[in-house]
Amino acid sequence: MTNRSDFSAQEWNAITELPLLIGTAVIITPQAGPVQFVQETLAMMKFIDDSKEHAGALVAAVAQTIDASAQERADTANSAVGGATIHGEGESVSHTVAHAGAELRQQLLEKIAAVNTILAAKASADDAAAYKRWLVHIAQNVAQAAKEGTFLGLGGQRVTEAESMVIGEIAQALGVEHV
Repeated sequence: MTNRSDFSAQEWNAITELPLLIGTAVIITPQAGPVQFVQETLAMMKFIDDSKEHAGALVAAVAQTIDASAQERADTANSAVGGATIHGEGESVSHTVAHAGAELRQQLLEKIAAVNTILAAKASADDAAAYKRWLVHIAQNVAQAAKEGTFLGLGGQRVTEAESMVIGEIAQALGVEHV
């Protein structure tokens, strides 16, 4: 059974930061408006919070750590977007968000690779696999939390093509099958 004491402070920080970065990468995909942003953020935090009681030891410990420092971690995830402003000079909102999203996805893939290395060295195979599946479930739950592309609440879709692509990239980087 893998737990917090198996990792250095820096390693644990990387492991506990990754779920929020994954959720943020899905949240900031194009077509998300302010309502969807809030719905998806709340869904991410609820899913992580619920994991404290319904998961294996490693996932529960990560969820507990995130819960204990939720505000600090949210600030970290927001700064990972690069401080992108929605009111950039001469840039459209969608261009600014898309650029921030591309930067975040690249940083995310690098962090996934680093965490994969940490888990391979220090976690049991079962705990590492459960953690990785949990990360993909976070991305899927965030994507399904709100309809996007609606007009006056009509139409739209639960998971956009852009969100599905991001989830696929995350799953591939983690070595987890994406359904």
